[in-house]
Amino acid sequence: ARRAFEDRWSRMWGAARAARLSEVLPERYFLAADAESATLHASLLERVARHGFAAALRRRTGGAYSELTLAAPDRSGLLALFAGVLSAHGIDVHRARIISTTDGRALDVFDVAGPRAGPLERSRWRNARADLLKVLRGEATVDEVLRRRRPNALFERPMPRVMTRVTVDNRASERFSVVDVRAEDRVGLLYVLASALREAGAAIALAKIATEGNCAIDSFYVTRDGAKIADPAEVDALTRRIHEAVDAFEGARPSSRA
Repeated sequence: ARRAFEDRWSRMWGAARAARLSEVLPERYFLAADAESATLHASLLERVARHGFAAALRRRTGGAYSELTLAAPDRSGLLALFAGVLSAHGIDVHRARIISTTDGRALDVFDVAGPRAGPLERSRWRNARADLLKVLRGEATVDEVLRRRRPNALFERPMPRVMTRVTVDNRASERFSVVDVRAEDRVGLLYVLASALREAGAAIALAKIATEGNCAIDSFYVTRDGAKIADPAEVDALTRRIHEAVDAFEGARPSSRA
């Protein structure tokens, strides 16, 4: 997989630049991404160095969702930032692949849909992109964007309730604690979960976001101060913090289900 990507990059920029890019990307990037995306991802990462932000929206052939790829200088809370602004514009994240390079750049790939499901409208993305740039530049905060652009409650469909379940697995990975969250899916949930993890001092190295019906099944590979969160008291505190965040989020739900 790595060789297939390097071949494409070599044709674009030559072998030296291709090798440098290959070195800064983690092994799991080559296992999870498809070689057809190599040119796009490399171009976005190159643009980050010059402009501080790069993005691409494309509709997958035959897909019900759009693929939104965002690249920016990596920093703590970046996933929560992206997720918060997207949710403020009624953009629902159905899947996320989070990649950090060793030279300080982030490449996040989201499968997204608009409030009425289906591919994301270009006009909605343009508005969201403008707010993303403001937040990244420090001209606005995620909370300000959320207050100004709450998703319309009319777009929420009545669905069966899903009980929240949070577990922390320290055996699945040698390097990370794996936080698994099963909860009722709705626009903004990823922002709530990523924010709760950041507030608990957990650094997210990888996120796997999936949905089944109206059930979100999200896994976060995390560390605190570079190590697993293994102490039972700390694990209890982390799971309690996530439960409280989801409960508060559910409590703020508009009464559109009546």
